[in-house]
Amino acid sequence: MSEDKRRSAIDYYSWDHTLSDAECDFLIADCQQAGFGDARINANVGDSEHKTRKTNVAWVDRSKLIYRAMVNLMLEANQSFFRYNITDSELVQFAEYKKGDHYVWHKDETWSNKEKVRKLTVMVLLSDPKWFKGGELELFNGNMGIVKPFKKRGQMVCINCYDWHRVTPVTEGVRYSLVQWSNGPRFV
Repeated sequence: MSEDKRRSAIDYYSWDHTLSDAECDFLIADCQQAGFGDARINANVGDSEHKTRKTNVAWVDRSKLIYRAMVNLMLEANQSFFRYNITDSELVQFAEYKKGDHYVWHKDETWSNKEKVRKLTVMVLLSDPKWFKGGELELFNGNMGIVKPFKKRGQMVCINCYDWHRVTPVTEGVRYSLVQWSNGPRFV
């Protein structure tokens, strides 16, 4: 596993090529068995017109090895780079973006819980970028512009949950990815 830690105007931590093609193929097939549902913006509110987010998602059980692997990589990124107080991680979300699917500019932060908030987001690109057009993860930082951290299949990226990011509309093919969020006490 080669690692590529990047620090830029947009703070993120990246592993260059964490998963092999065979591992990505296995994860896609395994996660598809969970059964897809329509993505929701948060637990109680759907986006019935799909203006904000249009994708199918499935949830990965905590007993799966990929859950533990993503937690461990997030902990590495946190210890080496972010240094937040992290207390737990949410389920891994498996996302399938088909033609026309997208997720507009957003942040993953949560403020509804008085004790804890989301702090870090770990994302894995399971599809080879040659398999789809559009569907790019973009990070935004004001005047600093847009960064596209995913370069190849199997790459993982960890970002702050309060950073603006999006997935551009898929125009061809299918894009598969995994996302997991970590939580901790509110920032003071």
